[in-house]
This record gives sequence, structure tokens and C-alpha cells, in this order.
Amino acid sequence: MKINIHDGKKVALVQEEFSSFFPFLKLDFYGGGKEYTPTHPNTTFSINGHIIKDFRKIHTEGEITIFPEMSVADLEQIFQDHFGLSVKVLRSAGNIWMQPSYSDFWSLEKQNRQGEITYKSLQAQKEKRNL
Repeated sequence: MKINIHDGKKVALVQEEFSSFFPFLKLDFYGGGKEYTPTHPNTTFSINGHIIKDFRKIHTEGEITIFPEMSVADLEQIFQDHFGLSVKVLRSAGNIWMQPSYSDFWSLEKQNRQGEITYKSLQAQKEKRNL
């Protein structure tokens, strides 16, 4: 998958493109004077209406190629090194998003699969309670 990065692109669009390929993962952008709090990944500010330019000081444009076998740590580093963007990959854990810091060496594909397994397990538990 390829994502085009430029200053005028909406952050939400980058997130949508990423999530269309990895539906149980989310790209969380931070910067622009905001600090990322690893213990509370859901506390980052709203990205509604923000564009890429709002999150970086390096204004390199280009395309990022993302492979399923790429690790979370590698992807986050590429965003930082090539585009000056601070991102975190979050994994679905039911109705919350968690930072997989203990497993950031896992591939994106494996992280996404784990998110799917968690989602399906929670759905099954929910259905069982409703019987």
C-alpha cells in the first residue's frame, strides 16, 4: 500500500487510507505542540480538520510504501525520518485503542490479526451475555 504525504493533505484521510488496509489498526498523529502520552493513548487531541502541515516542522513531500510485514516500530520511524511526522500505531481492543508498545517489533499484519482476534473474542462474549 502507498500513501501520498504532503502538507495540504488532511490527517483524517491518511488515517482512513491506512485503516482501509489494516482495519484493526489506527495511525495516531501527534505534534504541533501536543505531547503523546503513552499511558493514555486515547487522550490525544482531535484531528478533525487538521492537515499534515499542522504536525511537522520538516515539510518533505512524497510517498510512503507500507508493507504488511513491516514492523510497527519501523513504520513509526519512517514517518519520523522521511516526513518529520510523529505517529503511533494503535491496535483495536474492542471499543478502545491501545498502544502495542510491548509488541512494536511485530509486523503490521500480525498486529492487525491480533486486533481482529480481540474484536471477535469480545463480540462472542457480548453475544453470550445477551443469550
